[in-house]
Amino acid sequence: MEDDEYEEGMEVGYGGHHRGGGHGGYGAEEDDEGGYGGGGDGDEMDEDMEGDGDLRDEEEITQEDAWAVISAYFEEKGLVRQQLDSFDEFIQNTMQEIVDESADIEIRPESQHNPGRQAEFAETLHKISFGQIYLSKPMMTEADGETATLFPKSARLRNLTYSAPLYVDVSYRVMKKGHDCEEVTETMEYPKVFIGKVLYL
Repeated sequence: MEDDEYEEGMEVGYGGHHRGGGHGGYGAEEDDEGGYGGGGDGDEMDEDMEGDGDLRDEEEITQEDAWAVISAYFEEKGLVRQQLDSFDEFIQNTMQEIVDESADIEIRPESQHNPGRQAEFAETLHKISFGQIYLSKPMMTEADGETATLFPKSARLRNLTYSAPLYVDVSYRVMKKGHDCEEVTETMEYPKVFIGKVLYL
């Protein structure tokens, strides 16, 4: 059984020895003349390869073709479309993904040593987590306290930064564990907390 499998493997193998004889090609078998592989097939393969080479030469992209594609792209998209699309993606998706992937902030105060007085809880953990973010439109506050929408032209003429306020929902939890291992959790929600400004395009 093993001899049969070995012989069959050599017939389909790449570059294997054929039954102890000469080197076979792509699974070549011995022909009537005692050789391996015929010359006629090789000539046909050479002709096919030459034809493929001619086809590749005809389909080769020239420098003029490349510039035509580039010019068509910028005529449709403009010079800054890529930057604007990248900024929109950052504002609409990436910022929220960064917040969602960020770990909660945990603060574990060290136990205070007060002689003659036992702490009310054996362990206290403060945990802060961030939720949905909100980006408002650029606003400006006048000298009289009135708030109005800021437009790019006004920002440029008045030398103001064209930026928008950024808000985020904050959840604050306090987890306290008593000496009897009983846990008490207090949760406080702070919606739309101002955390800074972002350049607006």
